[in-house]
Amino acid sequence: MNLAVIHIDKDKMLSHTSLTDYSNALKILFCNGHDITHHFNINQSTNILPLVKNLKEQKVEAVLLTGDCGKLVLSFKEKCGASEDAKAFIIEGTLYIAAESLSAEHISTIVLPILQTKTKLIYQASVFRTFGLAERELTELLKDCIHNKDKITFRLFEVGGLEYEITMRYSNKVHPLIAQDLVKRTLDILQEHVYAHQSQSLQEAVLGLLHARGQALSVAESFTGGALSASLVAIKGASSVFKEGIVAYTDSSKMKRLQVDPKILKRFSAVSFETVYEMAAHVLMESGADYCIATTGYADESVVDPERKGYFFVAVGSNKGIHLYEHAYGGNRSEVIQFGVQYSLFKLYKLLTDNTH
Repeated sequence: MNLAVIHIDKDKMLSHTSLTDYSNALKILFCNGHDITHHFNINQSTNILPLVKNLKEQKVEAVLLTGDCGKLVLSFKEKCGASEDAKAFIIEGTLYIAAESLSAEHISTIVLPILQTKTKLIYQASVFRTFGLAERELTELLKDCIHNKDKITFRLFEVGGLEYEITMRYSNKVHPLIAQDLVKRTLDILQEHVYAHQSQSLQEAVLGLLHARGQALSVAESFTGGALSASLVAIKGASSVFKEGIVAYTDSSKMKRLQVDPKILKRFSAVSFETVYEMAAHVLMESGADYCIATTGYADESVVDPERKGYFFVAVGSNKGIHLYEHAYGGNRSEVIQFGVQYSLFKLYKLLTDNTH
């Protein structure tokens, strides 16, 4: 079904929490065969009648009312003769639902049961969590899959920083073998970039692999400034596999805490393959962990060479060897740091899923 959301708020702006809920609501609704095609932020003084008429003309099948919508819901119920405790009512042929919020709980317990009574189709969804490709790149790679003739729908949900959740939706009218074939084709195309087949973060994927193996991880951070460690310990159960996180931000700290050779710092600088290797090798050896990650780089323009903004080095490894990577990412300081965290974790994920390790 094609849906619209009318959010009523004093300042006509969604809060950060509401934006998060909105993103989650899009996913839940999409997986169950529903698409939010229109979204309006209004205040209580807005004349809603022209909007109601417009939505009917746009063939919107259902409207979710959220936010401070009590007065509007009450007036609608009086207009159509709905009972006071009714969550759904018909206005000029269109279904309206008093959703109150777009939280996962409200969508699952209030909205979906009502919507599902209006359709006989049952939907399934396959999920591909990817890292490393922009939306346009993913869309180009998957264009033949996306433009299929079997009414199988794809949607890309941005997680952040070249990280996407691709959802493939199909109804019970699609033959299972056709759906399975398209899943396989999609996976074959994206294989190098997929890290999960559910709504799972890189942190959860990496920690899950380590936990299953009974192995541990230690990290040494420079430009990520502890963000990598923080993202890991935010996951429940991290303490069983995360041994140590060292933030060695300055050259002197790298020499003192991670035994980086001052000659290497002088010759190659703190932002180099040589330095990140020394950081990784030391934290791996001294912590007794099975795997390690090290990061060093430039997060913003406060360096001598502005062209190296967002340029960083990452090392991931085990006692079988340490692998080195370099990358440049455009963005502000916090975006570069966050991308560096995810990039590092993805490289470790690939190492953990390598059959030789």
